[in-house]
Amino acid sequence: MASVRIGYRRLYDSMGCSIADQQTINLVFPFGDHLQAEIYMGNKPKFGITVETGHEDYLIPGTQTTFGHYSYHADATQSSYPRTFFTEIICSQVEEVSDELFEALYRDDMAAIQEILRIAETHADEYHMVADFLGGVIGLRFHPQFIIKLLNENLVAFHGEKRPYNHAGSPVQILEAIQLNQTGINIINLLLPEIGKAETKVAQKSSRILGWLIRAWAEKDIVSKFNALFIPLEMILERIQGEMPQDQRQQIETLQNLIDTYGGEDKEKEALKNLLDRLVKNQRPSLIDRFTIFGEQAKMPGWENDIKAFKKFNGIRNSLLHRGDPHVKIHVTIGEEEILALEDLTERYVNYFLFQDTVVYQSRFLPRPKPSTL
Repeated sequence: MASVRIGYRRLYDSMGCSIADQQTINLVFPFGDHLQAEIYMGNKPKFGITVETGHEDYLIPGTQTTFGHYSYHADATQSSYPRTFFTEIICSQVEEVSDELFEALYRDDMAAIQEILRIAETHADEYHMVADFLGGVIGLRFHPQFIIKLLNENLVAFHGEKRPYNHAGSPVQILEAIQLNQTGINIINLLLPEIGKAETKVAQKSSRILGWLIRAWAEKDIVSKFNALFIPLEMILERIQGEMPQDQRQQIETLQNLIDTYGGEDKEKEALKNLLDRLVKNQRPSLIDRFTIFGEQAKMPGWENDIKAFKKFNGIRNSLLHRGDPHVKIHVTIGEEEILALEDLTERYVNYFLFQDTVVYQSRFLPRPKPSTL
């Protein structure tokens, strides 16, 4: 058996940063019981730099799209990248591999390299935790500019001068070919001037809700997109009050009778009744209950499934906000399908809140019921 180091690295453009006397920092230290961490600050990171140029964020049907050009330089100072001070964070561990796999690695056998990097991928959550921890400490105790711009992140393996790694380019969003027909033009000519007649108070609230939708549509980070989609849902549910269950109303009447009988002097009774009134008024249905009420009111096609879906998304939101789960279990709980489902849910119910109908844009990425006016 032979051993290699496998792990994960992040390379940051430390914009505007430098070290006194043009020194570099290169720290190697154990992290926990089996990991090793490396921090490099300077102009020659251990795993070099991959520079991406000519990248376009969107693929537009019917047009030529540039997916970007990538150039790797083991010596970052020889690259075309415009700045030369970087922060590199590497988290690694020793992995025992067969002699055959080790020898194939030294022959630059791509199958062997991919097999070793797949082993590293099984530990990715642990590596990300270390990189988040160390990067966050650097940003918090020294300055966020050291880690403000992520350039490269790679699964890596290394032994001596052999340093294979994987690389993924920036994402490209596939767009639809949208053509506004005469019917759409007529609707715009009628709809938008009518919207201009809205009361200022209504327009202000609606603009805050729609502002978060605008953020969500442009957002590429999955956690930020989730938050931007969930916030307008919470905003439209703010007005939902619900009705107090019969048993609770009876309990409140019992308390009022007890105050009348045993509450003391008139001033004391009045103070207790006022306190009880304030507590009752502050009682509101939970967010899930409010969405259930709203869903039952709207009765859109499939509204029962919408309620089930909202419960799931609310659980993810609570994990993010209250337990501080940094990735919201992205690879387990939330992925592309879930984000599309939340996007559909948010758009339909925001639209219903604003217009009292189900006429939402149709998309091949978001299968929806046929539009109808309720």
